[in-house]
Amino acid sequence: HQIDRTSDDMRLDLVLEGQTAIAATDLLGLGESATWRLDGAFADPTRARDAVFQQLFADIDPARVGGASVPCTTLVDGAPAGIYRVTQPVDATRLGLTDGGEDNVVVELTGMETDWEARAGKGYWRTLHPTDDPGAAARAIGAWEDLVETAVETGTGGQLQFDVLDRTAAIDWVLLSELAKNRRAGVDGLVVWRRDGGLLQLSPRVFDVAAGSYPAWSCDPSGFAAYPEHPVPLVAAAAQDGVFRTEMMTRWSELRRGPWSDDALALRLAEARAEVVDTLTLDDELWPADDVAGDAGLREDLCRYDSAEAAWDALEVWLPARAAWLDSALLSWPWPLDDPGETPPEAVPALDRGVCEVAIDCAEEIVDEPKVDCLMTLHDASGSELYAGWAGVEYRGRSSLTFAKKQFAFELRDSPSTALLLRGSDWAFWDLADPPTEDWALPEYDDRDWSVDSAPLGYGDVGIDGLDYGPDPSDKPITAYFRHHLEIADPATIGPLSLRIQRDDGAAVYLNGHEVMRSNLDPLVVLTSETRALTTASGDAETAWHSVTIDPTLLVEGDNVIAVEVHQASPSSSDMRLDLAIDQLPDERPSNFFDMGMEEDWVLNGAYADFSLFRNPMFYDFYNAFREENYAAETHLCDLTLNGEWWGAYQLAERIKRDDDRLDIA
Repeated sequence: HQIDRTSDDMRLDLVLEGQTAIAATDLLGLGESATWRLDGAFADPTRARDAVFQQLFADIDPARVGGASVPCTTLVDGAPAGIYRVTQPVDATRLGLTDGGEDNVVVELTGMETDWEARAGKGYWRTLHPTDDPGAAARAIGAWEDLVETAVETGTGGQLQFDVLDRTAAIDWVLLSELAKNRRAGVDGLVVWRRDGGLLQLSPRVFDVAAGSYPAWSCDPSGFAAYPEHPVPLVAAAAQDGVFRTEMMTRWSELRRGPWSDDALALRLAEARAEVVDTLTLDDELWPADDVAGDAGLREDLCRYDSAEAAWDALEVWLPARAAWLDSALLSWPWPLDDPGETPPEAVPALDRGVCEVAIDCAEEIVDEPKVDCLMTLHDASGSELYAGWAGVEYRGRSSLTFAKKQFAFELRDSPSTALLLRGSDWAFWDLADPPTEDWALPEYDDRDWSVDSAPLGYGDVGIDGLDYGPDPSDKPITAYFRHHLEIADPATIGPLSLRIQRDDGAAVYLNGHEVMRSNLDPLVVLTSETRALTTASGDAETAWHSVTIDPTLLVEGDNVIAVEVHQASPSSSDMRLDLAIDQLPDERPSNFFDMGMEEDWVLNGAYADFSLFRNPMFYDFYNAFREENYAAETHLCDLTLNGEWWGAYQLAERIKRDDDRLDIA
């Protein structure tokens, strides 16, 4: 072979031939084969990384076969040619295939033609076995190609390919491509094979590993490999199959607990480092990156490092970061959503995933409490409208400690809530060192000599003023007092009330002299002007809203008084805050979704990183099936759109509570 050092073609095929027949030989303990490859290392150590991912594929289980290789110093006609990997490819010998015909075939995809043909699953197929019957490969994989092509062109029917293709093998291949961020994600470098007429299997021939080799992503460990420019055929078809997506996430969880755990990844990288760093350094001296790449622009695209050791250092950081990103983002596969707010591509709505759709639009920001008024629609998988109307929605925290997706609770309502007391209203306040008289919270108390200003009231924070804590900032009054008059014409027309308050640090609230709320204060003590808050509110806690439902029978016709005492945790506290609002809650609007019961309270639960989103419903059903008296929440998988932005997959679940339709607790 002649090697042109200005060319980027660095592959040599080595065939070991005897006098009359090809001789199967075991080289370097890799196993017997007659056909071997010498694969040249790219300047950005892609070939060295390729070996790592080939090994990770083989680590899954014995059914997964990848190329085995060892790096060697190579001389051609006595002249150094650099570092090449002696590679045993995935061929008939490796797979143990002896019989021919379309029941035992090995086919290699070596390149793509036009973009359209790439999307349709076409390409350069080379028959590796049986060599005496090239048509056997076409007969073996033709049905699969046709099914994939039809699915891509029509946007439906992708699940039909798994009548001829092993679904688990396809899942393993896609997960490996995503872990490696293989930019073609299952097209180039693919070997398709079949044994004894079984389902088609997939193996990697070579990886275009994107850990720095694909210019659009550089060295970024985030982002899906499935959609670099357009859907690749296997992925576009597989994404139409809901079973594929569910099983893929379950499989990822299994692999991350076993052969692809952080410890296992670190071990494989350490083994590879010991093997490749020195050889890559020598290779770089003989094949400078700029010469190999042909121009400096490609060198930049390759995310080139100053040394092979530096490149491997980067990979040891990149790979666990890549796995961690997939832990949290894989639920959105194959759509390239780096965060829940990003809009999916136009192709997404055409993929029928067989789930319901929830759309929520809110004029106010959703907070942890209280519920804010939002318009909500719910459609089933066929597009039929199940609900359109008002809902009170609140943020209930993250779905788990390991995943950032939020959980929402919502209450179906006939109408939006009606404000009785708005945030930012005027309040009379007492901020002197000596407290007011003990009857300060009663309606008949005369507060005409109190100061008046609009909320939020307090001191110490930007936009908060009105109160004077006196001459000594280290000895401020512990307690400040506030009153607001509320005129009610007909209390009989008022339904349940929701009171929400911002308090820094603690507060007690009274309606017409009756205590209706105590927050961050000891519930057992009699409050005085020297009673301190239980904890210091800091950070987000200073502006968090806290809510309680109030009995409307405490209202009277005419003048009503809301009184608040705000307590500090320390006389040296740097800030104080009060704002308060009261809303009249509308009537509830119970609905029965997917035969889960007539309820008004529901939960939208985001996906856990360990895929409990899918396991939970199964075990709920197991529990409910034990006996009729058992009760666990029922769920239904839905897509959530919030204010026009897609947030991913959520479980719609009924809440377990004492007035539940099925739980029936008095």
